[in-house]
Amino acid sequence: MEKLSVVLGDYAHGRTLLNGDVEVAGHAVEPVEVTPVIGAYRRMIRDLEFDVCELAPTSYLMARQAGVPLTAI
Repeated sequence: MEKLSVVLGDYAHGRTLLNGDVEVAGHAVEPVEVTPVIGAYRRMIRDLEFDVCELAPTSYLMARQAGVPLTAI
């Protein structure tokens, strides 16, 4: 089973993914805690450090314009 490193803030809509109540078929979700979550933005945009990472819409758009290979979900 492939691991997915996931960084999300502590919100009700993402908590079920991080605590394992919701599964991703064929993948093991590996929560990564970054506090505050904004600290993960730069790490994701510059180094693509995580498989899934929360980003502010403006940060995502600026990264895409700069050619960073990200996909919004």
